[in-house]
Amino acid sequence: MLRKPFYLLLFLSSNAFAAQCNLHSVNTVDIKAEKQSVILNEENKVQSILASPSQRCASVQFTISGSGSRLISTFRDSFTAVLFDGEEITAQSLKMKDNQTDRISFGKRYKHEGFVCFGEQQVPISEIRCEL
Repeated sequence: MLRKPFYLLLFLSSNAFAAQCNLHSVNTVDIKAEKQSVILNEENKVQSILASPSQRCASVQFTISGSGSRLISTFRDSFTAVLFDGEEITAQSLKMKDNQTDRISFGKRYKHEGFVCFGEQQVPISEIRCEL
């Protein structure tokens, strides 16, 4: 009889104290690709020049509610970008401003700034989410 309330309490407490990521500011940045591919025809004349798509990135400022710390390498996967065509992509890299340590501290007083990139995409970013 005592077991059922214990499991219910354990379930509610784990959900009530689950960590959340709160984005305070997001500025999307497109890094123009400098790579170009040249396609030659049979006479070795330039047939076309293909430019690589832009790197879709964003400068973000965020806090994490909850307690503890988390590695930046695993936290990177918490950032998702929604492109204008509706496609959702996960971050490929996260670099923290001012060479912060490899851990992110939890709590409202720890405002973090970073630069997150989502890869080369033809379509620009419409929205960025941070979900733990």
